[in-house]
Amino acid sequence: MNKPFIPFGIQKSTGKLVDISAVHSGLDCNCSCPGCDGDLVAKKGATNRWHFSHHQLAADDSCSFAFEAGLRCIISQELNRLRDMFVPCTAMFKNRNLTVDAIEIGLEDDFPIDFIVYAQDATIAVCLTHQHHSFDNDLLNGLPRNVAILEIRLHEYYSELKGGDPTTLKDVVLKSLSDCITGKYWRRSPEKCDFPFRPQYAFGCVNCGSSWQGHEYNNLCDECCSPLMVLWEAVS
Repeated sequence: MNKPFIPFGIQKSTGKLVDISAVHSGLDCNCSCPGCDGDLVAKKGATNRWHFSHHQLAADDSCSFAFEAGLRCIISQELNRLRDMFVPCTAMFKNRNLTVDAIEIGLEDDFPIDFIVYAQDATIAVCLTHQHHSFDNDLLNGLPRNVAILEIRLHEYYSELKGGDPTTLKDVVLKSLSDCITGKYWRRSPEKCDFPFRPQYAFGCVNCGSSWQGHEYNNLCDECCSPLMVLWEAVS
């Protein structure tokens, strides 16, 4: 098994994630792995690229997700710097670069949400996932219908970040949230959310006979997966 790429370590004295430029070499870095909590060694030699490594080889076999765990922690730690966020294209967000009005970190009604973004008039719950921390489908029924759900698959950033400068990874990760479409998937798109204060319309699909009510962008028939045969009129 390949050794995991560990971009950040948890500084034991502060509990904060740090990059390798901020610590002493070797075990004097006083850092633990964000994946398995094992001791880390900071390797800051003159030949190879600086990197963290597990102190005990046995830890490598039990910690294959140190990269993703580190990314989840550093994103939460740096969220106060996020000013905008690039999202997958939707009918509602034709300009996919959303200005972030506010961010709320933590859980919502005991569901595993990493943070909530308030942008324009939308509320977006963001879930950071990877192979060892999968998306919780209960969110689709548990969260209120006015909340869009965006999944960000952290393992899809591995190739891009592994070859980067470890001393600038914090900025690269934040830039990926702001400017990059990689790994981002709508689990509940904004046009499928309830916006009761927007003008409401009655929709009817000529093809399958389905009918529903919603805002102007909620014109996609769930049965036919198309808006092409949908008729609609304003609700007074």
